[in-house]
Amino acid sequence: MVAETHNEFAGLSRVDIVTFIVHHLSRCDDADLASITIGECGFEGLLDIEELAELVGEEFGERTLTGPAFDDVDNTWTVIEFVAALYPGIAE
Repeated sequence: MVAETHNEFAGLSRVDIVTFIVHHLSRCDDADLASITIGECGFEGLLDIEELAELVGEEFGERTLTGPAFDDVDNTWTVIEFVAALYPGIAE
């Protein structure tokens, strides 16, 4: 059996990942998905942001995760910008 991290995620969109972050990891159920920032979701510092990337990678496959240089990411990035940087090949 192929490990989950080797799966292709056909049909997966950035919105799916943003929804996972906002609704499941941060519990910001009434948040505007288009504008909520990483900081507003409770991920404030560099270690929090790296942990968030790790959690997303575990959920959606770390082999498909490309990831930004985390020194460039800060808590003012929107969740959508963060997901686009992690998974640039996934459709909006």
